[in-house]
Amino acid sequence: MDGARTYRQGARNAVGFTWPPTQTTPTEISENDRTAAAATAAQLRKKPWGDLRACALDLESTLVPILASPLAVRISRGDVVLDAPNEYCDRCGADIGPNETREFGCAACADARLPWTRFVRLGVYGGGLAQAVRDVKFHRFRTLGVALGRELGKALLAAGLQDENTLLTPVPTTTRRRLKLGLDHTLTISRGVSREFNIPIVRALRRIPGPAQLDVSASARRSNVRNVFRATRAVRNCAGATVVLVDDVRTTGSTLRAAAQSLQRLGDARPANIWAAVVAVAPSPTQEP
Repeated sequence: MDGARTYRQGARNAVGFTWPPTQTTPTEISENDRTAAAATAAQLRKKPWGDLRACALDLESTLVPILASPLAVRISRGDVVLDAPNEYCDRCGADIGPNETREFGCAACADARLPWTRFVRLGVYGGGLAQAVRDVKFHRFRTLGVALGRELGKALLAAGLQDENTLLTPVPTTTRRRLKLGLDHTLTISRGVSREFNIPIVRALRRIPGPAQLDVSASARRSNVRNVFRATRAVRNCAGATVVLVDDVRTTGSTLRAAAQSLQRLGDARPANIWAAVVAVAPSPTQEP
């Protein structure tokens, strides 16, 4: 009580302090200032959020980098260019020239034994498409991954895939790798395909730990993924179905081949058909990346 009384007494003695507060005489305002203030008030009443919206857009364009742009914006700007179906071989996914395609693949795969019947891709790994793939895989842009999956679903639909008795199986990564990245990128892309195409995802395969494909040479990649895929309990759903293997990038094709061969060895649970679907295919050594 004594402390409060002392505080009030000191406040009364303070210079310029009056209680109760009295209304002060307003400063004289010029006619020009009155006119400008009235015009500003009228403009704000007419469009109260206009200035705020413009400010937000300026802030977004300044602070949000190009890497965070949605896929539709990247496509509209020409940063990401998607292939037409006649620009690549529908059996191996390699680039083809005019009139180069054949009834059973292209010149590069006509005599090859592939573990899938059809191959679908969005484009060549390079430029804006490569950046989009890296954004999903290393920067955890889930929305971008789903958008890429939706575009891949449209490509599958254009290629003639039917949704009846069809399943999606993402090419799995190891648990350690998934925890390190903070994202299962192939599963994220598969979710986009599923939303666009309305077909279920079945995680029929798991991957045992081992060196990542990026850590070994191209010549050693086939042996590096040999027998690294194991069937899960969900694999029984693949019996007699069309299974679409989904991956982000096909470089040498060793990982996709190993995953497809694992499905072919399922015995009674073996799928009737296997399709391969990837976002991007790495250019051949004779192409500019």
